[in-house]
Amino acid sequence: MKKIVTIVILSIFLFGCNLTPKKNAENRTGNMYNAKWLNDKHNIDGQVQCQKAIPKLGEFAHKWTDGWLDQKFMYYKQIVKEEGVLTLIGNKIQFQNKYGAWVSFKYYCDYDVRTDSVIDYGEY
Repeated sequence: MKKIVTIVILSIFLFGCNLTPKKNAENRTGNMYNAKWLNDKHNIDGQVQCQKAIPKLGEFAHKWTDGWLDQKFMYYKQIVKEEGVLTLIGNKIQFQNKYGAWVSFKYYCDYDVRTDSVIDYGEY
């Protein structure tokens, strides 16, 4: 009985620990120019970081027009311009101008998945 338990533990350690990180590392490096893969794996992290940056575009007040379950970034750019950079695009914000009127904007945010940070953002 002890031999079986030892063999099972040893095989889990050898096969489970050694192959998984190597597979993830190969998968990650091979997909850094694949926009769909970047969006599928890093969309939520990108949205969290980018939604902090977009309100800085306005001079006065802003309000998000998305619903409770809607996303602030509905689209992503199909072309990756830099390795590991996902460009998220949305139109769920309104900025108030100097006359008090609310104006809708379309915006973009470049999110670096390697450093988990916003590189660039602006009006689209």
